[in-house]
Amino acid sequence: MAEFLTAYEAKFGGPPEAMWAAPGWDVVHILVGAMEKAGSTDGAAMAKVMEDNTWDLLTGQLDWEPADKGHETHKQAAMVKLTGGVPEFLGWLMPDSQPAP
Repeated sequence: MAEFLTAYEAKFGGPPEAMWAAPGWDVVHILVGAMEKAGSTDGAAMAKVMEDNTWDLLTGQLDWEPADKGHETHKQAAMVKLTGGVPEFLGWLMPDSQPAP
């Protein structure tokens, strides 16, 4: 994340103004990685690569179930502790389960 923030600030002259900068970066990272691994921009080929790989992202690790299981996602969550308004990163947590949609 530190490398991303440094590069972002160098390009845009300050820190991200919205929380969507890091998830947006992650989306591009996944799409580029899927195209490279699939050797194609074909949607089905990219989807297969996306479900067959675990993605290490700025916002935590992401994994997808196969299509027959609805491409359910498994996503790490950042655990942060606030003490006197000061955040402390505690680590990543992969939930054991998620609620049904």
